[in-house]
Amino acid sequence: LLEVIEEELGSRPPIEACRRAVVRVLSNLYDNEEEMARRKTRLFFEEPAMRALQFESADFFTGVIAEALARATGRSASDLQTQVVAAALVWTLMAAIRHWHAGGYRTPLRTEIDEALAAIENGLTLPPKR
Repeated sequence: LLEVIEEELGSRPPIEACRRAVVRVLSNLYDNEEEMARRKTRLFFEEPAMRALQFESADFFTGVIAEALARATGRSASDLQTQVVAAALVWTLMAAIRHWHAGGYRTPLRTEIDEALAAIENGLTLPPKR
């Protein structure tokens, strides 16, 4: 996934690069092995020891994505804006997967990810629900 994100960052803005990478890698994996993905996701969110690893995993992936963003933009990986964009992408994906799990996997993961990325793409506005 990280290789594909970095590849996509070469020609696209961060949110679009992330969306395309997720569609190419994660959603295909989840679509092809959905039951295994559900079991792993259930374990990740429900097992206390695994829940503790969520922050470590997110921190690790934020650093990796920040490095990819830095290479794509010429910024430093430690630059505040680079770190903010990387963290926003990582936690947005985490929120989408968490919502997919909490909803009993009824909505396709790709839909959850698209909706989550749209929230940050639209400037984090939260219009009233219709």
